[in-house]
Amino acid sequence: MFVNMIGIGLGSGTFANPAWKEAHAVSSGSLIVAAYSDLGTFGKVCGVIVALGLINNSVPGTYASALAFQVLGRY
Repeated sequence: MFVNMIGIGLGSGTFANPAWKEAHAVSSGSLIVAAYSDLGTFGKVCGVIVALGLINNSVPGTYASALAFQVLGRY
């Protein structure tokens, strides 16, 4: 629920902040970095933590699907 609220805030911020709108035109990652830009160096650290968290959350699904394909390959 918390992440959904952050997404809603970032999405609605693109209408109010032209810099965020330009960043969103590039990618969603640049939108997150632009949102943290007011925090200075700490904002850059937060952006790296968000990126690593995204990678961390996608690994279990990839691992599980790889095992499923190995099982299906035997038949």
